[in-house]
Amino acid sequence: MEWVDFQLELFGDAEGICKPLVKAWWEGSGFARRCPSCGGWIRFTTLRMEPLTDEQASGYLKLPDHWATLARFG
Repeated sequence: MEWVDFQLELFGDAEGICKPLVKAWWEGSGFARRCPSCGGWIRFTTLRMEPLTDEQASGYLKLPDHWATLARFG
């Protein structure tokens, strides 16, 4: 996988979901969610995707549970 278009605008809650996630993305901390394939935690940033432990994931903003049903992958 080379890219993910999260399509955050489709989550419908601009103030509660979209804006905080976009801010975290551009500030560099990124956000986390479980991988739809393996179930492990992933942190997404502008530079990379990286695996996280449960403990590490607790420190990041989270994509909604159903994020992968709206995202586009390439």
